[in-house]
Amino acid sequence: MVEYPDVKQYIRQEYEGIFSEAMMERHYQYYVELELSQKQLVNLQVLSGLKSRDRLLDLGCGFGSFVLVCRQAGIAADGLDIAPYQINFARERLGTLVANCEPNQVYHLGDAQATGLPDASYDVITAWNLLEHVPNYRQVIAEAYRLLKPGGLFVGVAPNYLAFRREAHYQVPWLPLFPRPLARAYLRKLGRRTDFLDNSLYYLTNWGALRALKRRGFQLLHPQLLKFEHPELIVSARIKNGVQTLERWHLLPLVKLAFRLHLWNPLRHGIYFAARKPL
Repeated sequence: MVEYPDVKQYIRQEYEGIFSEAMMERHYQYYVELELSQKQLVNLQVLSGLKSRDRLLDLGCGFGSFVLVCRQAGIAADGLDIAPYQINFARERLGTLVANCEPNQVYHLGDAQATGLPDASYDVITAWNLLEHVPNYRQVIAEAYRLLKPGGLFVGVAPNYLAFRREAHYQVPWLPLFPRPLARAYLRKLGRRTDFLDNSLYYLTNWGALRALKRRGFQLLHPQLLKFEHPELIVSARIKNGVQTLERWHLLPLVKLAFRLHLWNPLRHGIYFAARKPL
């Protein structure tokens, strides 16, 4: 496995006083190394049926690991991020690891709220832990809708700030929708920097994200319900047998209802959405 000490130093400079030492290492493992991105791609392929001829855009691509994994798998993936250092690293690494592609045409420096990319250009758009970092997440949703082809899929994850959980970045106990003046005082008391809270964190809720998707015109999907309706998407034989047993016992409608309720649970820790642009 290739190590990138300059990137580790960059992460330390960016997040010292925000992340713990363990969190800095985890950030490097998750967003620079490729294992997490490889798992995300497998899950996305099961969910979307993503093929090599399809075009994908990763909004908030960071160091470019997910796009790199897609390119290595033969998928025409692009990435966009607002951070120059991360885009430059992504371009350099792609140029050394993947032949016959132009890194400057793959990774774009720009704002996910207004990308400047052409309408209806992509079959799939991803936003892994992006929406909580933009001032107007509704504008990102609108931009994803514009960029998707009819029938295209928008998939993403984000922390839910209405949940009782640890803050996803500072990794300290956090109140739901913690009032910012109190949150600043709390972080200062813990010896943490508050500029990240002020400039890079924007509270997002599960209901807020799902309602914004619906209002923009997306059709919400649930990954588990999709598998119930299309058993061919289920890879595990054990899960297939379980679904067939639920069908025989006429319990499948209750299970589907439970998944729908969980999707809209306002207190769930994380937001995981999959939404399709209508044909």
